[in-house]
Amino acid sequence: CAFKCSYALINDQGVDIFKDPITDQGKKSKKGRLTLELKNGEWTTVTEGKGDAELDQLVEVFKDGSLLVDDTMATIRKRSEGTQEVPRSLRSDAPVLGDPFNNIVMLTDSYKVTHHLQYPPGTEKVYSYFECRGGRFPEVCFFGLQYFLKKYMVGPVVST
Repeated sequence: CAFKCSYALINDQGVDIFKDPITDQGKKSKKGRLTLELKNGEWTTVTEGKGDAELDQLVEVFKDGSLLVDDTMATIRKRSEGTQEVPRSLRSDAPVLGDPFNNIVMLTDSYKVTHHLQYPPGTEKVYSYFECRGGRFPEVCFFGLQYFLKKYMVGPVVST
């Protein structure tokens, strides 16, 4: 899977971000603000800010080094099946425990650590998503974002 940026807020102005490399159409990305909508039992990603905010099922789960939502796997499964489970907010002062040397900085391709340097001055928010590029299955259901955020994106190495 790939982690891709689709939209950024720069000096209070929204900017659609995408890539469409001529050398590899499999790396083409979604563009703009995304919504994830459930219509007639089918999940649909709507791009370029054309979605219906009332139908959007996406919620902010991570901000400024803090995990905002902490759900059980059972709740996440129920939401994926279309039930209206409300994400559970996490206390902002909840401690994160673990090995400080087992962190995302030490487990990544080193060049990706500098991607933030490509953001223009005034960048306030970046909207990103995960996407799988092909494979033997026609559909892929990504899960485990909370685990990933809690294990690698919150704690002494990245938050302090």
